[in-house]
Amino acid sequence: MNTFSHCPKCKQPMLNESQVGFDRGYSMGLTKGPGLRRFWQLSCSKSLDHRIVANTNINDNAILDGLSIHIIMPTADEGGKFALWDFANKYLSILESTLITPRTRSLSWKERELEIPFFIPDLSNYDKLLNKLRTCITFG
Repeated sequence: MNTFSHCPKCKQPMLNESQVGFDRGYSMGLTKGPGLRRFWQLSCSKSLDHRIVANTNINDNAILDGLSIHIIMPTADEGGKFALWDFANKYLSILESTLITPRTRSLSWKERELEIPFFIPDLSNYDKLLNKLRTCITFG
């Protein structure tokens, strides 16, 4: 999938920054091909109603390695759900984070991953994509 320069939802420019991170697939939480690597991260993360993060190879930023789209935005009191695409491995999963409060009364997060059938996201209609992801969660 080709890189995009503007957010498919709000049409604002994607913010671009160099990152170094532990890569568990493509550095967005997937479980294939661990390692430490440097990558470009494009994000539209300042909006209150959506968050999109795209990762590309630092040496070739024309093609996306991975994509993350929040399906349910996290809040201070609750976790969220987001879809993670790994294009090289044709892998798609939904990560759900849940806020838990153990007996120590300190807050922590628990994550659950659901693998769903891979498809290339159509970013031309963001709301339709979210509905498709929600359907996959319901019947996945």
